[in-house]
Amino acid sequence: MIKVKEMTYGNKYTAVLNIIKLLDSFVLPLVKKHMGSEGIEELNRI
Repeated sequence: MIKVKEMTYGNKYTAVLNIIKLLDSFVLPLVKKHMGSEGIEELNRI
């Protein structure tokens, strides 16, 4: 059986911060360009 290494809290926290940075730098401008402010508001509600 394969042994799975669990992520530490610090690694999980860093991964979440990286995802937030990705959203802010790439996804939000893309959504705003194609869907406008309404798309940003809907994304923030999710």
